[in-house]
Amino acid sequence: MLGRRLLNKALASFETSLEELDESVFEQAFKELDVSSLDALLESLGLGNRMAHVVARRLVDVAHGDSFDKTLSDNSDKAVVISGSEGMVLNFARCCHPLPGDPVVGHLSVGKGLVVHRSECKNLADRKNDPEKLFALEWSEHIDEDFPVALRIEIESRRGLVAELAGLVTDADANIERIGIEERDARLSTVNLTLSVKGRVHLARIIKRIRNLPNVGKITRTAN
Repeated sequence: MLGRRLLNKALASFETSLEELDESVFEQAFKELDVSSLDALLESLGLGNRMAHVVARRLVDVAHGDSFDKTLSDNSDKAVVISGSEGMVLNFARCCHPLPGDPVVGHLSVGKGLVVHRSECKNLADRKNDPEKLFALEWSEHIDEDFPVALRIEIESRRGLVAELAGLVTDADANIERIGIEERDARLSTVNLTLSVKGRVHLARIIKRIRNLPNVGKITRTAN
C-alpha cells in the first residue's frame, strides 16, 4: 500500500517504523488526527490528503509524550521543514500569501494536504484556540521557487505610473502577475500590485526601490 510505504519512509527519518510503535501511540494519534484506524490513515496518505512527514512527526511526538501545543511552541527541531516543492500535498494559502522567511504554521485540509499560512493570518483565529489542528512549520534553506505576494501602494497620480512600476519590478528580477489602480482623488492613487518573488528578502528589496519613487506614501502587504 502506497500510504504505508510513504509513512514508513517518513518514520525512518526519525529512526523508527510502524512496527516499532506501541498500539497506545496509534490510539492517541488517531484521536488527534481524527481518523478511525490505521487503514483509514494510510488511505488518506495514499490519496495525498495528508503529508507523511507531518503524520510521522505526530506519531513520534505522541510516543515521546509531547502534546500538540508543545510541538507548536517548541524550537525549530520540532517543526516540519517545507521547501515549496512538495506538490499536491502542500498548498500555500491565498488569503495571506506566505513567503520564505515568514513565520508560518499549517493545517491539514482534505484534498489539499497541508495548507501553509503566515502565523499572523486572521483566518487562523479559530484554529489557534485548538492547537491540535495546527502544525509548526519551518522553511527549508534550499528553495528555488517564486511565490505570489500582494502590495497596496499609495502614490501620487501621474502619467506613465504603471510602466514605471513595471520597469522597476522587472529590474529587481521579479514578475508582475496583476496590477490595478484606484484613483482616490485628483492627486492620489492606490496601486494594487501582485508580484512573484523569491521570498521576504527579495520583497524587501523591491519595496525599498518603490519607496525611492517620487511621492510614495504608505506601502502595505495585503491579503489576496
